[in-house]
Amino acid sequence: MKKSKLGKASKSMDMVDMISALPDPILHSILSRLPTTEEVIRSSILSTRWRYLWTSIPSIDIDYSRGLMPFKEFRNNKFEEFVCGVLANKSIDLDSFRLCCGNYFSMSTVRRWINAAITRNVKLLDLMFHPTEESKITDVPHCLVNCSSLEVLRLCLFGGLFLLRNYSGFLTIRVLELKTCILIDDDLVKDFLKSSCPLLEDLSLVNCMTSTITVFCISCPKLKNLRIDNRKVLDCEELGDDIDMCDNLEIFCPKLVFLELSGHVAYNFLFENLVSLKKAEIHPSLSCRENYHLNRWTP
Repeated sequence: MKKSKLGKASKSMDMVDMISALPDPILHSILSRLPTTEEVIRSSILSTRWRYLWTSIPSIDIDYSRGLMPFKEFRNNKFEEFVCGVLANKSIDLDSFRLCCGNYFSMSTVRRWINAAITRNVKLLDLMFHPTEESKITDVPHCLVNCSSLEVLRLCLFGGLFLLRNYSGFLTIRVLELKTCILIDDDLVKDFLKSSCPLLEDLSLVNCMTSTITVFCISCPKLKNLRIDNRKVLDCEELGDDIDMCDNLEIFCPKLVFLELSGHVAYNFLFENLVSLKKAEIHPSLSCRENYHLNRWTP
């Protein structure tokens, strides 16, 4: 008698599982709303119907710190295999790929993951890493240059040196965000923003510093939003005298609508041809400079 009731209950449960009967696009939409890729993968245990659904999700979010940090062996070996496995399905284009892997992997490994995302026509790329080669300068991976699908690029190097070369690519990037990077060579930065990113509309530099740059120039013909915030890098003595957020900031962006400057970068700046500017927020930090220049405006 009990077995009969269990059988009926099992049949009832099969009938109630209407979610698994939904089309793949709807199930993909449901899984895409889960906060992390790890949680998406856990859904594979629900039933055989869900076992491989996660491999077709167009959004990937992987962070080494989510429960993996205590296990060094896993982090150095299995984590690399895990990322490669998640990126293996080349038949599905990616809307977004977010990866945080700290300073546990070489630049060649990170570049291989970036290339895998590029081959899947990724639109949004969000990377947080610091190569294990501490003295090495991080360059823009060549695979990014000719990526015709990339629209948003967010990069955090945890204080690593970053070189922006004037490549004739990045024709589709609209949003660029750099965090905790040490930028090298003002001329290269200027040329990169002006020539390599013709469609750039939104630029954010958060806690970034410069090396060998005395005048930081931003010249973007179509830039609409600019945010520079270096409030958390005010004490640069331990980094050396040649690393700072530069003494002068020059902005030449005729279509700029919104501007936010925070930190000591807000003390000495030059504007030119900001006829479209509608809102500006200036937040200087008094503790970082006792003797500072007055802000200058050139209409």
